[in-house]
Amino acid sequence: MHRHLTASRRDPLTRLPRRTPYTAPARQALHRHDDSTAVVMVDADHFKAVNDTMGHAAGDAVLAAFGARLTAWADPRAAVGRRGR
Repeated sequence: MHRHLTASRRDPLTRLPRRTPYTAPARQALHRHDDSTAVVMVDADHFKAVNDTMGHAAGDAVLAAFGARLTAWADPRAAVGRRGR
């Protein structure tokens, strides 16, 4: 049961928390820091082309690298998560 709950809270490709687990920390950060907080949303434009031209395994690798880079780039107090599918 614990394994299934953990799996549902994290995106399997990016290892980022899904929408619900990161929403509360993000709201807390916004409330706590008011004007000194930024919200950054990143979209991987035209990502379908990666899957179509290089295959889904390559696309999965790109998503995994994308999640790792966002996590490494973000401040340790940041709320990083995956909103999409």
